[in-house]
Amino acid sequence: MSLWYQRKSGATAEPDIFDSTHRFETSTILSPVTLGYIRLLIAAYGAATIIASALPSVRQPDWPTNAQSFSYLSNITWWGITGYHVVASFHTLYYARTGHAPLERWHWTLQRAHEFLWTTIVTLPCMVTIVFWSIQYSPEKIATPADAWSNITKHALNSAFAVFEIVFSRVAQPPRIHGLLIAIILGGYAGIAFITLATQGFMTYEFLDPSKHSHGIMAGTIIGMGALGVALFGAVSTMVWARLWVTERYLRWRPNRYGNKNEKLELGATL
Repeated sequence: MSLWYQRKSGATAEPDIFDSTHRFETSTILSPVTLGYIRLLIAAYGAATIIASALPSVRQPDWPTNAQSFSYLSNITWWGITGYHVVASFHTLYYARTGHAPLERWHWTLQRAHEFLWTTIVTLPCMVTIVFWSIQYSPEKIATPADAWSNITKHALNSAFAVFEIVFSRVAQPPRIHGLLIAIILGGYAGIAFITLATQGFMTYEFLDPSKHSHGIMAGTIIGMGALGVALFGAVSTMVWARLWVTERYLRWRPNRYGNKNEKLELGATL
């Protein structure tokens, strides 16, 4: 389900309207102010993590350099989580104060980008978490306080933040095309990993290392990554559908909009 719709008046169609019911800024459980401040808190923690991870006093000898860190999907997705929550907290708190969000007036390309960014930050972090704890984890990964903090933050809290958005926001099901785009992104990331190996001499993830696996296994791994990404997109879409069904169809909760308290909808009412 897309957040775009065509509003018509007689024979004349008005321009497409993005998120006309403010799903990106509201919740059926939390007030816009509460939602905005939680998003702001996540944004602040995300930024603090990025800054702390770059400090010599925090960094561990076996960590990649600051430049090399951009070759790791876990770090790329963490930047995405942080960036989304910076923008989302601003829009949500602005809406809580005025009843309008700047997102309404953005160019349609930026609105579409925001919609897709939401899909990525609720899908890719879950993949990072699954891969880390099922394939990469070893006791050495949490041997020091800094290692434990970094890995728990980027491989556990990342998915917790994703689940929060899925459960507590009012964002509708992402368009199906986003599933294809997720697969393309993961294929592109595999390319980044091999470019990193060719230009900097190290492989980001051992399961992608061509010196340790045959070409057939490598191809299967890359295809499997794409399939896992699409499967997780489907799982996210199903969770969003379930949340919409429970809150808006079964419980018939009215969204906590600007100047409006949570209450039940009358049958047949629109959100």
